[in-house]
Amino acid sequence: WLINMRRDSYHIDRPYFSDFVFEDYTLAQYVRDARQAADILARARAAGITHLLVRHDVLLDYATSPIVDDRQPREQNLAKLDRLARFFREGTRLLKGDRKFWLIELPREGRPS
Repeated sequence: WLINMRRDSYHIDRPYFSDFVFEDYTLAQYVRDARQAADILARARAAGITHLLVRHDVLLDYATSPIVDDRQPREQNLAKLDRLARFFREGTRLLKGDRKFWLIELPREGRPS
């Protein structure tokens, strides 16, 4: 699943999912509907997602994150960002990362991370 990666799929030689127009549309829906990070993880797994390539510097920054809704109270937005951050790290495995990008594996349930 490419999240906030624009159309950077030119060299991918395996099936992938990406929201091309609104690069985080699906993720924003998952976060909005979730009560906890595990809900997002379960939904991604149910969709057949095994890996994420994420532009985390944009997604987790309050000032730039599309997850933040300026019409909502700050506390609500911070809670959504926390849920998102926990989704990226709980029950997953970081395969590679730097200051902008993370490649994250979503191991099958029951598999240690």
